Amino acid sequence: MLRTRTVMSGQTSHKSEAANANSLLRFYYTSRPFLFIMCSGNELFYASLYLLYFNEGPLIAGMGLWRAMAYSLLPVGILKSVLALMQGYYAALNLGAIDVHERKEDATKKH
Repeated sequence: MLRTRTVMSGQTSHKSEAANANSLLRFYYTSRPFLFIMCSGNELFYASLYLLYFNEGPLIAGMGLWRAMAYSLLPVGILKSVLALMQGYYAALNLGAIDVHERKEDATKKH
């Protein structure tokens, strides 16, 4: 959906500052360290959940490593999910605005 909305609105990338009116999404895409932390932390979160399914992992301070990773990376996983929902929300709004604009143009051409 993001790619479609970006192309339809004439933008080159959904990561550009012009494409993101929301300040959190703009920071997410313009700060490479933040983007790296979010993407790698999210992947490690889900990897730790997968590994936790099989066993606890090596014990560190009385807790399994995979469980400790899952608990510590849970905020990253939640924030990454919120960012994905925000991206979809803003893409849907922009796509709707483009559709309304195109329908208005078509209506004026018919009259």
